[in-house]
Amino acid sequence: MAGFSKSPYVEGERLQPGCFSSDELVPVAELSRQCGIFRERPEVVNLLDSLPGLILVLNQSRQVVFVNRAAMEFFGIESRERIEGLRPGHLAGCIHAGSSSGNGCGATAYCSVCGALHSILLANEALVATKGECQLSMKDGSAMNFKVHAAPYALGGESFTLFQLTDISQFKRQEALERIFFHDILNTVNGIHGLSEFLCADGEASGYGAMIHDLSCQLIEEIHSQQQFILAEAGELVPDLVSAQAGDIVARIMSHYQCSEMARGKELQVSPVSEGFALCTDPGLLRRVMGNLVKNALEATVPGGVVQLEFFRSEDRGIFRVRNEGVIPPEVQLQIFKRSYSTKGTQRGLGTYSSKLITEQSLMGQLNFSSDPVYGTVFTVSLPLAPSN
Repeated sequence: MAGFSKSPYVEGERLQPGCFSSDELVPVAELSRQCGIFRERPEVVNLLDSLPGLILVLNQSRQVVFVNRAAMEFFGIESRERIEGLRPGHLAGCIHAGSSSGNGCGATAYCSVCGALHSILLANEALVATKGECQLSMKDGSAMNFKVHAAPYALGGESFTLFQLTDISQFKRQEALERIFFHDILNTVNGIHGLSEFLCADGEASGYGAMIHDLSCQLIEEIHSQQQFILAEAGELVPDLVSAQAGDIVARIMSHYQCSEMARGKELQVSPVSEGFALCTDPGLLRRVMGNLVKNALEATVPGGVVQLEFFRSEDRGIFRVRNEGVIPPEVQLQIFKRSYSTKGTQRGLGTYSSKLITEQSLMGQLNFSSDPVYGTVFTVSLPLAPSN
């Protein structure tokens, strides 16, 4: 194509500082012809305008030849003609985009670490759909984060790149605030926990010290639980898989919940037919999953009722069951694993959802349930056994 020189980008590699993409633009007449391909096809324009995502169509020199209506509204564009030929960074207001003509975008040292540029170049040269993230530094000192997708797109005998942006700035800000919050609050709680251990050693204050110690342990556990849930939803929770004994897992759960407030007036027991086995799992995550199921079962059990835990091996799987005598209504059963669905109020609903997410995504297991008037409600967790060697 006239005016286009191949970029130094190689699939699987990163652009290195000092080695940038082509800064050449196509001639004005060629650009006008490319833009005309879209003007002459109202059905294509209407289709792209109907999509909610921010879509730019780029030529092989990474110049804008078309933007859809959603992108025009997001970037405050009054007419398509005014931005034809610009590069994405200049259109979006990136401080590193360079000159007013827009051809500086993609050719500065800062561009060597731009996720948008890498996605576009790979889509151009390898002819594959790509995705990534980029952060734009704006002229007012702020920053915007985008998830980007780039894919080859042919129209009117011409090769283009369909480039879509999704604004994730709010998500990134929230992610950063969560990291700071968890770090700071854990430091504070760990300090309280350390002082409680000191109080436990003081004979005069041992009763209060033990109470503070137990509460601080519970708070630390809840904070870690929330951290793990957030990581699991992001697909970033990495389990620490080890060989563990099923009996030890259940014993810890029994010890924690038998004397809890929610178990008062109810019986939490281990089925006499349970049998021990070793399994390959993350004990902390499994206790969290089983703890959620036991907590739900206790809350659904009337005073005088029984919640039963059972564990056994079945072929190459380890099975854990939590049973209570209640029956879940059919309309609730259909939504039991939905995120934020709960019969207990608007502030509840992550227990069964997070348990299934962690079991199936991080522990390589399955979580299912059954509920009927004969057997009551039974939640079943199935996990891989530990290798025989």
